[in-house]
Amino acid sequence: MAGTLIVLIAGNPNVDFIFCYQKDDNKYIFDTMKVKEQLEDVPIWNPTVLAYLEEDIRKGLSEIVRI
Repeated sequence: MAGTLIVLIAGNPNVDFIFCYQKDDNKYIFDTMKVKEQLEDVPIWNPTVLAYLEEDIRKGLSEIVRI
């Protein structure tokens, strides 16, 4: 799932994506609009940013799945 989201973000940097995954009472939310606000002048399609985001998404999802 993380790889798919990264491809979507890299290919559509002007589109904002919200991804929500819920298992029981645990929820993971990823919102590119919030990411872009934190990045300020760094583009979301920057390879370093994309690599970081992919790892962050994987980690967030794995924590939900383990619970």
